[in-house]
This record gives sequence, C-alpha cells and structure tokens, in this order.
Amino acid sequence: MRKIFLLLVSFLIYGMLPAQFKVNDTLFFVREINGSYYQCVFLDTNKNSRFYSSVSDFTFTRSDRDTYNSTLSYLYSQKLHPVKQDLTNIPREWVMLQRYKGRMYVYSPADYYSHYKVKITDSL
Repeated sequence: MRKIFLLLVSFLIYGMLPAQFKVNDTLFFVREINGSYYQCVFLDTNKNSRFYSSVSDFTFTRSDRDTYNSTLSYLYSQKLHPVKQDLTNIPREWVMLQRYKGRMYVYSPADYYSHYKVKITDSL
C-alpha cells in the first residue's frame, strides 16, 4: 500500500514539473545573418516574450499625448469640433491581425512605424 502511495505521489510530482518549466517554441521561417544586418521571420507563441509585449502594450506615452493634443489644437483652429460618440459597444484596444495558413497572427514589424495599433482613450 505504501509503495502505491509513493508511486502516485511521484507521478503527480513528475506531471507537475514539466508544467512549471515549459518553454514555448519559436518557429523560424527565415534567419539571415550578415555583417551589416540580422533578419528573421518567425512565429513566437510565448506570451512572456518581448515581441508579445511590444505588440500588446497600449501605454499612452508622452509622444502619444503630444500628438493627440496637437491634433485637437489643429481641429479647433480649423473650427472643427469633434463630436462625442457612444463607444460602449466597441473594443477599446486592438491590433491588426494577419492570416497565415488559416490561422490568425499579430505582425510585429522591425521598426514599429508600420505597426497598426489602436487605443481609444475617450469618446472624441
């Protein structure tokens, strides 16, 4: 009876250990290394990676605030007053998705100038 108990406990511990240290794999399609550049195309499924954080961080930065304020100033100077809208039924944050082999992915560009990320902070 004691051996069965120890066997069950060891199976439970063995079953929990891999879950604690599981690392998500990254699938590389292209990996080119040259003296002047490094280029790679890959799928990263790890939600703790810096690439995942980059595409999903919606922090309203100082630059965003400055752009927002200058846009409002321009609109007001042109006597264009934004109309408040009821936005209760739409998402407040989203990024553009890409389709690859029937599955949806988020694209993480190298420079982030072309990264389409939207955050609605008010009703204007």
